[in-house]
Amino acid sequence: MNSIGKILSLYELTSFIQAEINNAFYVPIWVKAELVKLNYYQQSGHCFPDLVEKDEGKIKAQIRATIWNHAYVMIASKFKKITGSTITPGMQLLFQVQVSFSPLYGMSLNILDIDPTFTLGALAYEKQLSIDKLTKASVINLNKEKPIPLLLQNLAIISVESSKGYNDFIQTINEYKDFYTIKHKIFPAVLQGDAAITSQISALNEIKKSYKRFDAVLILRGGGADVGMNCYDNFELAYNVATFPIPVITGIGHSTDNTIVDMVAAANMKTPTEAANFIISKFVTFEQNLNKVKNRIIERCKDLIAEEMYYLDKLSTNIVNQSEDLLEDCFGELNIMYKNIANNITTILIKEDNSILTNINSIKLNSKILINSQNHNLKLFESKQNLLNPENVLKRGFSITYYDGKTVKNANEVPENAEIETILFNGKINSVTKHISKNEQNN
Repeated sequence: MNSIGKILSLYELTSFIQAEINNAFYVPIWVKAELVKLNYYQQSGHCFPDLVEKDEGKIKAQIRATIWNHAYVMIASKFKKITGSTITPGMQLLFQVQVSFSPLYGMSLNILDIDPTFTLGALAYEKQLSIDKLTKASVINLNKEKPIPLLLQNLAIISVESSKGYNDFIQTINEYKDFYTIKHKIFPAVLQGDAAITSQISALNEIKKSYKRFDAVLILRGGGADVGMNCYDNFELAYNVATFPIPVITGIGHSTDNTIVDMVAAANMKTPTEAANFIISKFVTFEQNLNKVKNRIIERCKDLIAEEMYYLDKLSTNIVNQSEDLLEDCFGELNIMYKNIANNITTILIKEDNSILTNINSIKLNSKILINSQNHNLKLFESKQNLLNPENVLKRGFSITYYDGKTVKNANEVPENAEIETILFNGKINSVTKHISKNEQNN
C-alpha cells in the first residue's frame, strides 16, 4: 500500500488551485500597493508593473501585474485628468484587480482600473507630513523671509537648455537686453520624476559654493503637461530650498495648487515666462521710480533756483542802494578830507614860507659874515704872499745864485772854478768860484 497517499498530477493540482482562486476571486477586488516600476512597452502599449508593500522601509510582499493596452490608455487618461500628473513609480496607488490562475501560465494579477482620488489623498497626506516636518524644523519660512534684491542682475538657473520653459525665460529676458543687463548661468538638472530630487539638490549644492556671486536662484521648468510634479513636494528638496542662503524663485510651469517647493521659495511664479516678467518688472519699476525721483529733483531745483533768483534780485537791489548811500557818504567824507588837507597844506606852506624866509635871511647874513671873514683872510694871505715874492725879497738886499740852471742853497752844491750866476734886484752877476767855505754842520 502506498504510504504517500493520493498522488495528483501537476495539471490536477493547478486545476484545483485555479478552481479555488477563481471561486474566491470571481469578482474584481481593490488592492492598495506601491508602484515600484511601470515596465511600459511602447511598441505593444502593455504594462507589467511591479507592486510592493513595505513595512518600515522593508518589502514584505511583492508581485508583478499586468495592464493591457486598452486598459492602460483609459486608466492613464483618467488619472492624469483628475490628479494633473501621470502614473509615476513611487506612488501609493489603489488598484482594481482581477485575480486569476491558469494551469499553463500560473498566477496573474490583471489591473482593470486605478482610483485617482486615493492617490490624491495619499499625495496630500505625504505633502502634509513634509510641511509638518519643515514647520517643526523652523525652516519653512527661512527663504521666504530673505529680501529679494531691488534689481536681480546675476541669476543662477536650475534647468536644462532643452527645456521650453528655460528658452521662454531667456527669450523674454533678451527682449530687454538693450535696456537692462541681466547675467545668468545655468546649472543643469533633471526637472521631473524621482531623479529630479537628487539632481536639483546637487545643483543647489553646486550653486552654494559661490552663492555670493548671485542675487537669486531660479528653478525653471515648463513647456508641457504637469508631468512628474511630485518631486517638488519632496521634503529633502523643499528643505534645501527653504534653507538656501539667497532667495529662490520658482517657475516650474504648473497651474495646480502650489508645491511645497513653491511654498518655501522666496517667490513663486506659475511659469518661467512669468518669472522673467517678474525680474524685468523690477527693472521697469526701478527705472520709473528713478525717473520720478529725477523729475522731483528737477522740479525742486527749479523752485530753489527761482527762490534764489528772487533773493539775488532783492539782494542786488539792496546792494545797489547801499552802495549809492555808501558812495555818497564816501564822497562827503572825501570832500571834508580834501578841504582839511587843503587847509593843512596852506597852513604848512605858510609855515614853510616863513621858515624859508627866516633861513634865507640867516643864510644871507651868515654868507656876508663868511665872505668878509674870507676877504680878510685873503688879504692876510695876499700880504704874506707879497712878502714872500722873490722880487720883494730881492729889494730887501737878498740875491739868488744859480749853478747849472739850478738854485744854489748849499755851498757843497758848487765846485771850485765853477761858473755861477747871481740874480740881484736890479741885474745879475756871472762869476767863477775861487774858494768855497763850507759850513761844518752841513757836511
